[in-house]
Amino acid sequence: MANDVSREHLTVRDRREIAAVRRRVRDVSRLASSDAAWLDAITLAVSEIVTNAIEYGAGGPVEITIEVDGGVQVAVAADSTGIPLPPAGPVPTTSVRGRGLHVVQALADQVSIDVRGGRVTVTCRFDLPI
Repeated sequence: MANDVSREHLTVRDRREIAAVRRRVRDVSRLASSDAAWLDAITLAVSEIVTNAIEYGAGGPVEITIEVDGGVQVAVAADSTGIPLPPAGPVPTTSVRGRGLHVVQALADQVSIDVRGGRVTVTCRFDLPI
């Protein structure tokens, strides 16, 4: 599958759909590798991003694009409410929230955040496991 490209697009509107997103992301990612730990990392990272988009977004649909191209790239886009992104650096140990993006950055090989015209897109790249 290393030379093939597979792309899938999902749209979700609320938290009740997150479990289905996790299952679909895992199924599509399995086209690249069946490594359980790698699939768990992708699934957890995407779940965190989608949850944040639903919870902190402007309430519109959340668009998810999964691309398998020798690894897996996932982009999650949502309209923003203007809430600033969390600052870089460690999260205070007393904080109950604010760890999601740090978790994503620890799990993915590359993470980018693009803010344009009131829309935020978080893109994660997961290279194939060795």
